[in-house]
Amino acid sequence: TAINSAIDLEMSWLNYVLLGKVYEMKGENRLAADSYITAFNLRPGEDTLYWIENGVFQTSVNRVVPYLDNFLSSE
Repeated sequence: TAINSAIDLEMSWLNYVLLGKVYEMKGENRLAADSYITAFNLRPGEDTLYWIENGVFQTSVNRVVPYLDNFLSSE
């Protein structure tokens, strides 16, 4: 059903966010950026960047994925 699909999608999205944080802590910023961009593309709503930057672990998205700002400003 639609509710189960939404829950699966959000879990998949959050897994990519957490994977990005693991890569970031290991110093592998390119892989972290890939994970964050994948999470952004699977975003369940408009607050995805808030969750990545503030809600989960105080990560600066601009530091890891600086070109995401350019993408957002062009939307």
